[in-house]
Amino acid sequence: MTKKTIQRQDIAAEFDGLPDAVGVLGFLWDKSRNTLTDGELAGIARAGGQVADTLEMLSDMLSEIGGVDGAASGSEEARYGCLSDSSIVLFPLAEWLKTQAALLRVSDQATNMLLQPSVFKRGEQ
Repeated sequence: MTKKTIQRQDIAAEFDGLPDAVGVLGFLWDKSRNTLTDGELAGIARAGGQVADTLEMLSDMLSEIGGVDGAASGSEEARYGCLSDSSIVLFPLAEWLKTQAALLRVSDQATNMLLQPSVFKRGEQ
């Protein structure tokens, strides 16, 4: 993973949104959704199931963290296992959840486009 950015004066950024995962996903969806094939839309529509599976795993993980942290907080010997600063976990988790929600929205829109093709005119942006 890299943290490089393009800083060329001859290239004007045409992406007005926040360049986080949610913003980029929305931008790419808006630009491409009317040109995707039914097969591509079906593939994107399947993302909803993946999001549900991922959220279930997250729920299990958070329950485990809560159990370990709760048990550790009641014992001086085990206190080193406590989460002393929950923001270390919660802020990235909140951002990740926003990304999952954005993926679910795109998946739902792809499903709607497949189920109601007459409502969505292909080729128009």
